[in-house]
Amino acid sequence: MAWEIHCRMYEKEESNRRVQYVLDAIAGEMEKLIPAGPPLGFKPITVIHDPYYMHRIYKPLEPDQYRMGITSGKDTFGKAAYDFAHELMHIYVDPRIINWLTEILSHTASFYFMDWLAGKWETDPPHPELEGKYELFTDRKNDMVREAYQKVDLYQNQVSGNWIREEIRRIASWKIRGNKILYDLIALEVLPIFQENPEAWQIVSYVGEATLPPPPTDPEDLTSEAKTQPDFFTFLQLLPENLKPFGDKLVHRLWKE
Repeated sequence: MAWEIHCRMYEKEESNRRVQYVLDAIAGEMEKLIPAGPPLGFKPITVIHDPYYMHRIYKPLEPDQYRMGITSGKDTFGKAAYDFAHELMHIYVDPRIINWLTEILSHTASFYFMDWLAGKWETDPPHPELEGKYELFTDRKNDMVREAYQKVDLYQNQVSGNWIREEIRRIASWKIRGNKILYDLIALEVLPIFQENPEAWQIVSYVGEATLPPPPTDPEDLTSEAKTQPDFFTFLQLLPENLKPFGDKLVHRLWKE
């Protein structure tokens, strides 16, 4: 694996070692799913416990590592999987930029990898002491799905086939990134695109450079721009022919001019 992950979440190394199984599994699988690699390159990732934010990549970005904070809790494995997959997806898109599309893809990656880990660990846990722990991923996802659907107007969503695009129109006009519950709900709607065709994750390699304004072309320029918008015209133009069907499907689900 090209990734070097350092888990520094706990004082006890035994606790760090157990969570490391989750982090390494996600990083290794994402490396396979997105073979182009991250736009800023593979660097060591140091993961610490962040008591103030749910999860984040610390800025200013550093030239020799990515520093990531995630929160730990009662459900350590499920929470770590959700948080780490989210932030690692930001690294694969481009950690210098952020917008509502990068957020949706990161939320989608969180759900995707909780499902993936549940299936993998059910039949092949990485260590005998983790036998049966696959249920933590399933339980965490089920709790989040339940919370998301309890906090939305289901009737409105059911009668409007365009509800996602209507919500994103509003999100695109916000000066902040938006509501976590809403992003989770939208992510659950686009998740099947990637579950049915895991190769669709390769489109992520073209999302980062298709923004307005675009990120610096020099990967050593770590200047960050928090206020960007997706550039779907450029995105679809950049995609190779084998990935265009997945890009078209995603854009059609999320956006309409």
